[in-house]
Amino acid sequence: MSVSPATNTDGPQQVTGSAFGLSFESNLNLSFCGCGFLGLYHLGVATKFAQCGRRFLSQVDRYAGASAGSLVACLLGIIGPDVRIIDKCCVFSYDLAQKTEETWFGVLSPRSNLLRPLEVFLYDLLPNDAHQVATGRLFLSLTNKQSSRNVIVSDFDSNDHLVQCLLASCCLPYLTTGPNAVKINGERHLDGGLTNNLPILTKGRTVTVSPFCGRHDVSPQDLDSWCGVHVNVLRQDFRVNVNNVIRAVHTLVPPNTAQLRTYFK
Repeated sequence: MSVSPATNTDGPQQVTGSAFGLSFESNLNLSFCGCGFLGLYHLGVATKFAQCGRRFLSQVDRYAGASAGSLVACLLGIIGPDVRIIDKCCVFSYDLAQKTEETWFGVLSPRSNLLRPLEVFLYDLLPNDAHQVATGRLFLSLTNKQSSRNVIVSDFDSNDHLVQCLLASCCLPYLTTGPNAVKINGERHLDGGLTNNLPILTKGRTVTVSPFCGRHDVSPQDLDSWCGVHVNVLRQDFRVNVNNVIRAVHTLVPPNTAQLRTYFK
């Protein structure tokens, strides 16, 4: 399936504390929305933070995310703005997208299981005390399969528990994995983006990051919006335009690497 790339406004905007109109004494949270393969946009934002936003990050107390956004929230909240680690995540993301693109029917292929390589990568990436650092600092959006309600998890018993929560936040049966949801403490959970794609924490000011044009602190700025109309889907604001439709397709149908790089940049 071929979809034309969106305009060149897709790369992350420069991010500093002053860009949000916030004082550095503010009680800040940083939240990344779910976006599938456009998680590379989030990695581009993380790179900008590492290059010119470290003072801002030093004032962030809590990180939140859904689906792919939960992975970047985990990266910054536990490991921090380490450019080498971010680059490693980019290589993994490009490789996973390329393999999916080359597979017949992509994520719909019976052989497709994106969570398996992600699980191996997470265990390799995270330090042994990751669950301790993440507790009370990292807030993951999950969907309880039985109740179909959103669950925000911020307490982690072990690294295994943390990894399973991250996988659950990215779990779309028959798309990112097989038919089964991820079981955590005896209950099955699905992608957090199904019920809350952009978690806003109740305490402090939550700075939001999204690869979709909309009312977010960090997002692409499109000029071709249809009458400036906005819609709210899964607790996230979207501006109605063609570019956002293309981006939505690219969340599950990855474009080629060159097009993905436009989102990262």
